Amino acid sequence: MTAGNPQGLLVDWGTSNARAWTVAEDGSVIASAQSSGGIGRIADGNFSAAFKDLTEQLTPTPLPTLMSGMIGSRQGWIEAPYLTCPVSLSDLAQQLIPVPDAPYIRIVPGVHLQTSKGRNDVMRGEEVQIAGVIELVSSTEEQLICLPGTHSKWAWVKKGVLTDFATSMTGEVFAAMSNHTILGALLPNDGGAASDITSAGFETGLVRSGESGGLLHHLFGVRAEGLFDAVAADDLRGYLSGI
Repeated sequence: MTAGNPQGLLVDWGTSNARAWTVAEDGSVIASAQSSGGIGRIADGNFSAAFKDLTEQLTPTPLPTLMSGMIGSRQGWIEAPYLTCPVSLSDLAQQLIPVPDAPYIRIVPGVHLQTSKGRNDVMRGEEVQIAGVIELVSSTEEQLICLPGTHSKWAWVKKGVLTDFATSMTGEVFAAMSNHTILGALLPNDGGAASDITSAGFETGLVRSGESGGLLHHLFGVRAEGLFDAVAADDLRGYLSGI
């Protein structure tokens, strides 16, 4: 953390968690806070009270605030409409949405993609992370950016503009398969923490995912491999994650 007087507040507010940072004039982080109070856990939609709980330890007085993530969805504080891809950092900055009764708070819009073949995709929050990469790398060449997570994304950037992206339901499907299918019976009963995903299991699953048969076949293979100890029990969670 950097000493100094906070000049602004940044908030990444998703479905499950919320994180906030106070920043100095040069953009350096002064202090941070986080909460498990994602938008899906806000009682009666009282986002104002949840925002105060998250940020009061960081700043006793209101600061210019930028928020991104699902807080700008239809289920959030106020909907920030999607901008159409391709999108630049300046496009995002020009379309910030003010929060009613709190004009010092503005929400960054999400991004909507529709390809020439009719494929639709969306993002909320990742567009800010991508903007950060663009600013840090300062490259005019085409870049491929991977953003792992509950809904992992691959994003293509060219000359500082987000031109295309694709989303995969990686983490969410992993959680569903671990907790709500027959595969869970063979996994160690340890809560499924990230630390329980072994590198050996993950790498084996990653290799298997590239073989013929398809995703559904490989997923059932987690059970078969586990039953016959082809993959060690301690590696099964990582194996599933790799697939």
